[in-house]
Amino acid sequence: MKMPPLSILMIENDRRITDLLSQILVGENHRVDAAYSAEVAIAKMESTKYSFYILDYALPNMKGDELAERIRRDNPEAGILLLTGFRQAIDASRLKLFDFVVDKPASPKMILDRIQQWDKKKAHIDD
Repeated sequence: MKMPPLSILMIENDRRITDLLSQILVGENHRVDAAYSAEVAIAKMESTKYSFYILDYALPNMKGDELAERIRRDNPEAGILLLTGFRQAIDASRLKLFDFVVDKPASPKMILDRIQQWDKKKAHIDD
């Protein structure tokens, strides 16, 4: 069963990853905006409320956990997936900011599965 479309903001400074995942997510009927820096992401978040976020940890000028704090403050019901190659460098207490932490390289299927898992959990809570 196909899940209802989500509004997703992908914040990743590697344009190849962003472009590939965006195409796949759009192919799954989701609406995807991309930001290549935290500053651009924050500007987009001020004008649009997203239901799910995919973040890189190593963003220019801000770490992914700092951006996740802002998302949690402004949009606490949103899902957040951290896509990172730096899990070992992140304080374990900070990982609680994220619904999912996925190590790079990650398959698009793994990311889609996590989004679907979050959506099912959210739908159950909303019932």
